[in-house]
Amino acid sequence: MKYDHLFFDLDGTLWDFGANSKQTLSEIFINEDLQEKGIPGFDDFFEVYSYINQKLWALFRESQIEKEELSWKRFNDSLLQFKIDDVEMAKRMSVAYITESPRKTILMEGAIELLNYLYEKYQLHILTNGFTEVQYPKIENSGLKRYFTHVITSAEAGFLKPSPSIFEYAMKKTGAIPEKSLMIGDDAEVDCAGARSAGWDAIFLNPNSTSTENTENYQIRRLSELKKLL
Repeated sequence: MKYDHLFFDLDGTLWDFGANSKQTLSEIFINEDLQEKGIPGFDDFFEVYSYINQKLWALFRESQIEKEELSWKRFNDSLLQFKIDDVEMAKRMSVAYITESPRKTILMEGAIELLNYLYEKYQLHILTNGFTEVQYPKIENSGLKRYFTHVITSAEAGFLKPSPSIFEYAMKKTGAIPEKSLMIGDDAEVDCAGARSAGWDAIFLNPNSTSTENTENYQIRRLSELKKLL
C-alpha cells in the first residue's frame, strides 16, 4: 500500500478495553461490597455500567458533558439503577477506575506481532479520544510505547474524533499528508468516518462483523489480517 503514516486507535484496537475494563470493574465491585449493598451480581452491574458509559461517552463527544462529569457520573448513574444513591462512593469508584485500569496489560490478539511487522516499514502513531492521564500509562505499562513516534490524545488536540480537526492536528504534529495516512480503529463512525472526512483511508477492525455504512476502505476481523494489506 501507499502509506507512510499509520495511525492506530488505542482502546479496543490495540489495548483490549473490554477485558481490561471488566477486570478493573470486577475488582471495584468486590472492594466496594456492592453485592452486600443490593446489586445482585457483578454481571448485572457490568451490563448497566457498560450501557450508561457508552451513552455518556456519546454525549462527551458532542460536548454536552465535561470530562470530569463523565468520569464519576457513569458510576453514579449505574448505582442509581440499583437504588443506591451515594455520590461519594461513585466518585471513589471513579478514582479507583482511572487509577487501576491503566495498569492492566491485556492487548488485542496479535497486537505485538503486528507492530513488530510494521515497525520498520511505517511511522506508527496512536490517535485516541481517551483521557491523557489514562492513555499514557496504558501504553507504557502494556509495552506499546516503543513502537510509536507520536501519541496524540483528544485532550492535547482540543478536538475529539470523529471531528476532522483532530485528524488535521495529527497531520501537523506528524508531518503526514492525507493521501499517505491510514487510520486503523474499531469504531466505524468515530475512527473510520472521521478519518475519511479528513481525506485519509481507514481500516475498520470489526471482529463481530457489525454492519456499517461503508465508512471504511477495508474491513478486518483480527489484527493479523493487516499483514496482507500493508
